[in-house]
Amino acid sequence: MTPQAKQELTKKLRADFDTPIFQFTGKPDESIPFTFKYTGDIPIHSIQPGCGCTEAILDKKTNTITGHLKLDPLKNYGVQPGQVSTFISKNISVYFVDAQEWFIVNEKGNRVNNPNKVHVALSVQGNVMFN
Repeated sequence: MTPQAKQELTKKLRADFDTPIFQFTGKPDESIPFTFKYTGDIPIHSIQPGCGCTEAILDKKTNTITGHLKLDPLKNYGVQPGQVSTFISKNISVYFVDAQEWFIVNEKGNRVNNPNKVHVALSVQGNVMFN
């Protein structure tokens, strides 16, 4: 697949979600629920949250991704003195069924993730309020 074809397919797949960005406002002790609905025709293979604070589950029957972003009450999220809120963004990678191998061997002979594997990054983002 050419880079241009991959870019066009990724754009189409991203548009097949009800929204690629779930926005929220929350407090540091909250668990923020989110949902993404996929209506495209290329099956989702798997999903991978970007970090441990984001739990996500794929229901392949309904093509729905649901989960929670757990905001840590002990974390200041980079807030400076006098600041009342801060913006955070967490990603979920969605991988699709395609002909690309999951891994390739690079020029050094190491097994690495295949950069040509088709995927879309969804985002859970918003403001964490500290008062």
